[in-house]
Amino acid sequence: MRLLATKILDFHFKQRLLHHNFSLLEVPFIQIEPIPYTPMLPEKNIIVTSQNAAQLFLQHHPLDTFSHKPHFFCVGKKTAQFLTTQQASIIEIADNAKSLAERIQSQYTSLKFSFACGKKRLPTLENKLCNNGIELTLHELYDTKPTSKKIAPAIDGILFYSPSAVGSYLLNNTIKKAHCFCIGPTTAAAVQPHTNRFSIAKKPDNNYLFLEIRKHYAA
Repeated sequence: MRLLATKILDFHFKQRLLHHNFSLLEVPFIQIEPIPYTPMLPEKNIIVTSQNAAQLFLQHHPLDTFSHKPHFFCVGKKTAQFLTTQQASIIEIADNAKSLAERIQSQYTSLKFSFACGKKRLPTLENKLCNNGIELTLHELYDTKPTSKKIAPAIDGILFYSPSAVGSYLLNNTIKKAHCFCIGPTTAAAVQPHTNRFSIAKKPDNNYLFLEIRKHYAA
């Protein structure tokens, strides 16, 4: 089976797919571009929903410049792993923005937050928090640009990691009969108007995405 990954995969996941006799094409369909940002005094409690946001935030606000050690509230294991390598203090890790917002609503309503984020994002988290009276300051650090390319060879499956990648792919391609493997429900929601042939990883992690790929082609 020939799979298209809409980003460059990490080495171990790529080798795992190849070991199970999948043919693999890796084509990045989005590009992250930092945007002009004037550093502003962040709150002690910082929400980050991507590794890109975490990296750029720490470039502008190194940990040793804080008067009090900041506390991070993260979406995704990779974001948390990166922050751990920087000796950051992590308070919460959630699988998605909705889950993180619900956790903050139930346990941290008295706190003020900074939200390190990209320019293009779903307003799920900020809407939930602001509607419940939780103070939130946005720090927009990057934009997501499509880098769409025409994919000529026939593809059996497509690995999608973000709604932005779905949109970029569809600028020059159609899904046709390919089965889509989505890293999470938000990405799947972007795929759904175009096909009913898709699977969603139970958690936003390549291990769970691999299980969906194996399950689909074993059927």
